Amino acid sequence: MKNIGKLLLTIVFCLAACQVSQALYEDETGKFDWFKEHVGRITHAEFHSGGKPARKHVYVATDSNVIAALSTKTGEIVWRRILDPAEPVDLIVYHGSHVVSVSGRGKHVRLWDVDGALIWDQITVTDAPRPAAGVPSPVDAEMVEVADKEWAVAVLAYNTVQVRAVSDGRLLWSHQPPQPLLKLSVGETRTAVHALWHNTNVAATQASGSGGQWGLITYNIKDDTMKQSQAFAAPAAAADGANLLQLLGSEVLYVDGALVQHYSSAADQLTNYPLAPFFAAQQLEPGRPPLRVHPIGTSQGFLVYSEPTTPGSPASSGNGSSGAAAAIFKLNAHDKRLTMLTQWAQGQQVRVLSQAHAPAAGSTRWLALQTAPNEVALLDVGCGSLETFTLSAGHQHEHGPVELGWLHVVVPRKQADQASGTSPPAFRLLLRSRDHAVHVLETAGPPKGVQVSWVREEGLGSVRQARLVPLPPAAASSAEPAGQPDEVNGGGVLAQATARIKA
Repeated sequence: MKNIGKLLLTIVFCLAACQVSQALYEDETGKFDWFKEHVGRITHAEFHSGGKPARKHVYVATDSNVIAALSTKTGEIVWRRILDPAEPVDLIVYHGSHVVSVSGRGKHVRLWDVDGALIWDQITVTDAPRPAAGVPSPVDAEMVEVADKEWAVAVLAYNTVQVRAVSDGRLLWSHQPPQPLLKLSVGETRTAVHALWHNTNVAATQASGSGGQWGLITYNIKDDTMKQSQAFAAPAAAADGANLLQLLGSEVLYVDGALVQHYSSAADQLTNYPLAPFFAAQQLEPGRPPLRVHPIGTSQGFLVYSEPTTPGSPASSGNGSSGAAAAIFKLNAHDKRLTMLTQWAQGQQVRVLSQAHAPAAGSTRWLALQTAPNEVALLDVGCGSLETFTLSAGHQHEHGPVELGWLHVVVPRKQADQASGTSPPAFRLLLRSRDHAVHVLETAGPPKGVQVSWVREEGLGSVRQARLVPLPPAAASSAEPAGQPDEVNGGGVLAQATARIKA
């Protein structure tokens, strides 16, 4: 066994002679031995798309108060900015050559360039009052065009809509309606901001039923005018905290019982679409999990789907008796028709992970769906085609099921068949798993097809406290003769490593 120790010592010295080695200076003792950068559990992501200067980045925000850019090729951190511990990141918005961050529950609005330099920092609470204690205060943001090639950011914070110039962050205008605002949206031209409000106070609930009332406020940015819709009865499930109201541009969609209800701001009209032709009566009876909706491009209508079980729950793999059949519909707003695109077995989990549009078009074209804990699918909402991709067999064992996803579709302009939907697009899908690991699923071209290009472990990024503990000594081998020399059993690092290898 002496010879084994000497052999290992010789190998270590040989490796040190041909590899770059790192060591600590005496004055660095007790400061750090190694260093690893993390970003934390990702909550928001925006892919760099078509802006100048060109960057192969995905911009992320995390629950560790971090804003960062990751390389889409390797997953390495390109730049990272850590905000104050008391300033959680609410959301980020990417547009062209800038990234807007809203943090501190809507208090701070910042503009960053694509290389991580801070351009300006503004505070919203100087112009908007704080909400009452215990009252939720949604935060949202959208990019809008105030003039030809002049952009601004519209921010919803403290129940006030503010529009600030991208150039210097100055406040252009603000408005605080009496109704509680829920979210913002912009149309394809990005010249108007639509604010959805949802009132669940006692008066609104008694006037409309258990779901309260909702309505839409439209702010026309260029001519500085405002338009209010009439008030409508909200679905009963919305009062229970299930946010069923979906907004895209100037259109609102939600499901109330067995009806899909679609509101068009242009006509200021609410249209009902019955689901009875597509579902059995028992699948729509009260007590079932509520149906969900997801808007796509306004020129293509909306999608609606049912989410019978929580992803990864035991019921999702049973016989499906726990909920309505999962299905996705396309609502053709022009001819008032509801068309089923895809239907799954009763009880199978289906939920929307992300959406994306073609770079040459303004409307949403594809949806990324989770159809099983370890399975994602890409749905072309134009033609209804669905392609399913299964992650590796060991993925769920190593990382747990997928929790969130962000889709980026890249359509090569030279391939017209991809733009028309006759073949699947080139895409990247950033996925976050239960253990906070992030990985990119992307098209690698034939013959590889779709594969996971990189995985980034972020479990340590959420650690708040840690303690170093000594490793237990390796158990002596029963075949090891007593009285080994100190070079093997002694206190040196090499000796301890040798002892553990032999054990």
